[in-house]
Amino acid sequence: MINETNNDEKYSFSVEQLCELIKEEYGVDLMVRSNPNKDELLYTVSRQYITNLGKNCYIVTFYSELPDEGEFYARKNVYVDGTSGKILAEEPIFITLKGGNKIPKSKTSFPQKK
Repeated sequence: MINETNNDEKYSFSVEQLCELIKEEYGVDLMVRSNPNKDELLYTVSRQYITNLGKNCYIVTFYSELPDEGEFYARKNVYVDGTSGKILAEEPIFITLKGGNKIPKSKTSFPQKK
């Protein structure tokens, strides 16, 4: 007997809807692959349960070029509810470091993640 797991079960807000939301709110098209070999904004998308938000979330991370190993770098995490599609929080990290000026700002103001 094979037991299948539906990993999308807790994420009724689709990846396509997430891409539209981020494009509208941040002006970034997640459907266009970022290129770490060019001097441009980079981004990743992951999903997981965030305990202090109490939600299954998509986490969109915007960042500039990666530094040498062991160094800090500017980035921003955006937490999106995997069910409703609501942006729950932003988490700017080392945003004043090199490349922080490339990190997109949202059209709307969102709470900062604690």
